[in-house]
Amino acid sequence: MNYFNREVSREINRRTNRSNHVFGGPYKESLIEDSNYYFNAFRYVYQNPIRAGLSFTVESYPYSTISVLSGGYARAFPLHQSIFDYKSPIMNEPERALLWLNKLPSAANIEATRLGLQKTTFNAPIDRNTRSAFEFFSADEKDELDALLNHK
Repeated sequence: MNYFNREVSREINRRTNRSNHVFGGPYKESLIEDSNYYFNAFRYVYQNPIRAGLSFTVESYPYSTISVLSGGYARAFPLHQSIFDYKSPIMNEPERALLWLNKLPSAANIEATRLGLQKTTFNAPIDRNTRSAFEFFSADEKDELDALLNHK
């Protein structure tokens, strides 16, 4: 997104003889070092169109790479081929992966993920009552994700 915003801004400024910012700064990068955090953020990002009311499922949003990988849509716009060279292990069983991706987490989970992604290094917020890190996945959800990743 940084590259896209920068190049579009340059072109708009060139065509309009402006030198100001075109876009604000809503995009940040966040280093994710834990696999549970990674898969939580993975699902959070793909569910953005659902939360925004643009689609009912992750695969029905036509501008998502998941819709292309799951075979639902052709590419809606040109993408670099390397995006499709790498398949996340979660997509080895697309039907199960889509069920998992479409399972909406709790509001507390969504908020914790949003806050975690705003940090330079993603980490779980601390629960003020228990003084422990927020648990993104219950034991059942961890088992479900492990089974999906290990094809059980």
